[in-house]
Amino acid sequence: MKLLYMGMLLLLAPSAWATPVTCELSSCDVLMIADASIPLESAIRSVQQRYPGKVLGAHLDEGQGVYKIKIVSADGRVQVIWVDRRSGQVVGDGG
Repeated sequence: MKLLYMGMLLLLAPSAWATPVTCELSSCDVLMIADASIPLESAIRSVQQRYPGKVLGAHLDEGQGVYKIKIVSADGRVQVIWVDRRSGQVVGDGG
């Protein structure tokens, strides 16, 4: 009976089953959260929906904060599309 009583006491005591969880963020983690980008693959899919053609290349231009995606259309015209890395919005296009 004493063992049953002790078991019930442990089950009812919050500190016995609830372990506090702490999370410590480093300054790098905070910077990454504040500077979140959409994935490059998402930017490419968005561009392909708006500009039909084959993707020739894509990369992040960190200095401008945009993805540069180069495509070639069915008629052979090459275009560079700039996509804001945070919002995913097309911010420019050109040949």
